[in-house]
Amino acid sequence: MWIMADEAELPARFTDPGLDEFRYVCSNGFEGDVSVGSAMQHKPHRWPQCFPDGVEGDACCTTVLVRRAGSPAA
Repeated sequence: MWIMADEAELPARFTDPGLDEFRYVCSNGFEGDVSVGSAMQHKPHRWPQCFPDGVEGDACCTTVLVRRAGSPAA
């Protein structure tokens, strides 16, 4: 199960294994981990529904940070 999180909850270092507990989810369906590589995937050529004005426009979606809640077996 995933619940909304605050960016203040993120580990201070990008090498922290606890970072795996967090994801970004956008209102148009993109889901990615908290990494530069994932951010690079949320681009107009891969998610055109998020960028109706193409490469020249901003994303129209809203992004939410979530974190894993409960046990992995749940």
